[in-house]
Amino acid sequence: MGLFEGMDKKASVGIAKDRLRTVLVSDRIDCNPNVCELFQKDLFLTVSKYIDTTPETFDVSVTRSRITITLTGERL
Repeated sequence: MGLFEGMDKKASVGIAKDRLRTVLVSDRIDCNPNVCELFQKDLFLTVSKYIDTTPETFDVSVTRSRITITLTGERL
């Protein structure tokens, strides 16, 4: 068993989970996955003008009834 053997599987699981979430959200709000991704990028660019954040610490969750923006990480 190699040192990095399990890490590749965990990364693949995370990627698959994110893709599935994107598909489910786009289905729930009845929009194209590309539109959802562009929406998230646009929100990030707008918020990052006023708050120090990175794409890794910025998350947007969209449901039919609400949009939730989560900022994680350390404060500077």
